[in-house]
Parts: sequence; C-alpha cells; structure tokens
Amino acid sequence: MDSVPEVEKQASLRQLCFTFGTREIARQLKIRESYTDYKFIDFDERILNPISTYDFALEHCWGKCVLVSSKRLLPLAIFYYHHFWFVSTVIEADSTLDFSTEWLSSLNGVKGLSSCMSRLPCLSLIEVVILDGFMAGKSTNIIARSLGKHPKTIYGYRKKIAVKMGLKKLENLVTLTTMDCVKIF
Repeated sequence: MDSVPEVEKQASLRQLCFTFGTREIARQLKIRESYTDYKFIDFDERILNPISTYDFALEHCWGKCVLVSSKRLLPLAIFYYHHFWFVSTVIEADSTLDFSTEWLSSLNGVKGLSSCMSRLPCLSLIEVVILDGFMAGKSTNIIARSLGKHPKTIYGYRKKIAVKMGLKKLENLVTLTTMDCVKIF
C-alpha cells in the first residue's frame, strides 16, 4: 500500500519537471520571436496503452504537437509524425533544453524531423496495429484472425517491433511499463 503514494508522488514530480521544461522552451521561443503555440505531449512507456491507439491521436492531439518521446518509443513517435498532420516534430526526452529550443526555433511552426531522427526505424502501419492489439491484451491468434494473417506472421511482426524498440521480446515492454512507474526520477 505504501508504494502507491510513492508512485503517484514520482509521477507528479516527473510531470512538474516536464511542464517546467516545456514552459522554458516556450519562453525561449518567445524571446527568439519564433512560433510558440506548440502543444507538448509526453510520449512515454508509462502511458503506452493509450498512446498506441488512434483514439489517443484523435482525442489529445490538436494544433501543432511536439512528441517528447522516450528512446524506446521513438519508432512509434516517428510513425505518428509521418501519419498525422498535427505532429510537427519529435524530440527525444533526453535532449537538452538548448537543443530542443534551437530545433523548434529553426522549424518555426513548420513540420520537420531532425536528420538523426529521420535515420531511425519507424513502425509500419501493420506493426502499430499489432502493437495496439498486444497492448490491449489481445492474443496473437485474435490479432491474426482480425488481420487475416497467420499467427506465425504476427509473431514475426512482434519480433520486428521488439527489435525496433530495442527489446529482446515484446513482452518486455509490458514489464518496462510497470517498472518505469516505480523508478521515474
């Protein structure tokens, strides 16, 4: 029972730091007289269930969005960048405030990816659908039936997704998601 308040405390601490960072970026952009109306979205493993669905995109993303992504979720964030007009760019969460401000200032409201981001692997549409089904708790057989594919094909896609996300197997993503809630900062 003691761990629940600690998790909530750490989550709120992360949110405070995230909000401070984005406020500082917005302040720096205003000083540089650059486009400032970005909406920043914390794209992190802890909230993977809702962000791996199109419902998330339609519900939470409006205007010009900047996905601040963890390293593991960069392939999914880059997929969102390529497939949704409202995602202006993707910034890795480990990036410095100076780099983030400089990059957004250079974009000035226009859509673009940094050269290092454009070289990273991106999930395909079918991989996103499979990841979405997996995160929703659907079995491989159910996902295969819904896509009209053989279950072995789905296993192959799951391996590709895991490799792109830097995991040995996709099941480790669920473990990481629950573990990251405990040790955020």
